[in-house]
Amino acid sequence: MILFDILYNITIYPIEFIIEIIFYLFNNVFKSGYATSLFFLSLIINFISLPLYNIAESWQAKERVIQEKMKPMIDNIKAVYKGDQRYLLIRTCQRINGYKTIYAFRGTLGLLIQIPFFLAAYNFIHNLSGLQLGSFLFIKDFSKPDGILNIGNISVNILPFIMTLFSLSAGLVYSKKLRFKESLPLYIVSLIFLVLLYNSPSGLVFYWTLNCLFSLIKNIFIEYKLYKVFVVNKNKILKCYNVFFIILTIIFILLLSLGNIERKGYLGDFEFLNEMDNYKYIGTVKYYNKLFRNSDIFQLIGNKNKFDDILEDVEFFGISTIVVNFSIKRKN
Repeated sequence: MILFDILYNITIYPIEFIIEIIFYLFNNVFKSGYATSLFFLSLIINFISLPLYNIAESWQAKERVIQEKMKPMIDNIKAVYKGDQRYLLIRTCQRINGYKTIYAFRGTLGLLIQIPFFLAAYNFIHNLSGLQLGSFLFIKDFSKPDGILNIGNISVNILPFIMTLFSLSAGLVYSKKLRFKESLPLYIVSLIFLVLLYNSPSGLVFYWTLNCLFSLIKNIFIEYKLYKVFVVNKNKILKCYNVFFIILTIIFILLLSLGNIERKGYLGDFEFLNEMDNYKYIGTVKYYNKLFRNSDIFQLIGNKNKFDDILEDVEFFGISTIVVNFSIKRKN
């Protein structure tokens, strides 16, 4: 479990934190609806992760170049030799071209990059409070499967199939430059996501559907060289991207630092109650902060050690970071 926690904190938690910040900014600061917030969240996350996919694509391109270079020689070896001799000659061919067997995993980097982003989004959206308030067109509750199509007593979720259609289309456009063996994992992963997310909350499926749609658009831009429009102004775009990334990094570091600062609340609005001679005071703890109002980013924790010994019990309850009700009972 310790190893899992370390891997989670290194790979998934930073992404989940960024996802939460972005969603909070659109949903609470800009007052966007859940569907709009998820749309911009998906768009920005795709934009942020684009350099990682570019690196993965460059490594995959190197893999394909070496494979194409070795293919005629390896085909000849397989046609003439068998057994250990075939194996040794193929390994010799690979060494001559500076190729190692482990390099074959470079072809799956694009898929591997998706895993931490998916797990972070899955964990965040599954635990998102108020998800039931989200809706989009025929989807009335983002906390439940969409159930758009009803056939008798059977409810069919349509959104996962739309997600899979976008995913398969993105794979089809991308795989034009790949052999069937190389493109097969793309289609398998698309079907796996269909099975995994079919009964998931429609808010999560909606977010991942947008991811697949943006991936399809990106692949179309690359395949049909529509990006040439941006190449002309690549220096300006690169500068804007660098400034955006630096600002985002600074915000991330500041918020991460602020999250470790202990802050005091204030007691107010006391109400005295007498329940069967058990004296009780009902109060409110208010956390005054205009930025993180109603946010899931910070958590209010009551420290009972700082109360007077005359208090018998203190109960903290509530989930809001702004107002938490509690009761103080006096000793008889």
